[in-house]
Amino acid sequence: MQFHKVVKNAATQTDSLPSYLSPMKDQSTLEESGCSIFIINLPADIAPTQVEVEFKNFGDIKPCGVQVRSMRGGRSTYAFVEFEEEASLQAAINASPLPMDARKVFVHAKRPIAGRDGY
Repeated sequence: MQFHKVVKNAATQTDSLPSYLSPMKDQSTLEESGCSIFIINLPADIAPTQVEVEFKNFGDIKPCGVQVRSMRGGRSTYAFVEFEEEASLQAAINASPLPMDARKVFVHAKRPIAGRDGY
């Protein structure tokens, strides 16, 4: 019965932790925070500021919310943009494909990586 007592005390202790240290009690919090898009077929030399300028037309972007990456060899460049609101995410997806530097870029909702955060 001592194990039950320890588990009960642990549950009480996590209730008193600050919110950023407490375990998530509601899975919807994780889902609500997912306002990110995945953009493919970007020019190899595109800068994060260029992506931000193009996509802020759809709504407010979170601070440090633009990441541009290239696959090895520079054959494919892609980006992630995290919006403040889901409506902005939907507007960007609905506008896809978008013309950008003489090419069409495609916008998708960012999907969670399998094996992380319970997915």
